[in-house]
Amino acid sequence: MAKFDGVWDCAMDTPMGKQKTVLTITSDGDTFTGTNVGSSGSAEIRDGKIEGDAISWTMEVKSPFPMKLEGKLALSGDALSGAIKAGKFPPARRAHYERMWDADPTGTKELLGNLSAGLVPVTASGYDTDAEDAVLDAEFAHLFPPVHREVSRG
Repeated sequence: MAKFDGVWDCAMDTPMGKQKTVLTITSDGDTFTGTNVGSSGSAEIRDGKIEGDAISWTMEVKSPFPMKLEGKLALSGDALSGAIKAGKFPPARRAHYERMWDADPTGTKELLGNLSAGLVPVTASGYDTDAEDAVLDAEFAHLFPPVHREVSRG
């Protein structure tokens, strides 16, 4: 049995709060397969790679919306730590948070203060040319319409 094989209880900080999952790993040399199961369903591990004390993989989830996730974890003692990179999150927009602040300064300050470092995306990631992108882009545009402000010179 390889050092990664087995069932791992995981907890991730996400935009929807802390999410708990169960990661099951079965290794075969320098590759592995498995599943990650949580409250939003189950995802099959794809492209699982083992490099020394580190593993990496991809998985596709359907909830809260379809997206591809990339995982990279390192083994330290009997614990795994690392990050899951979520695809199809647009860059953080200052105007969005300004509107939130204008509507509820206390709530916005609390929300931003409770986010883990690096949780708010600041660069685009996960973009590809899949047909689903048009649907997701339309949903995003509906939820977060562009802000147009008139500027006048004095």
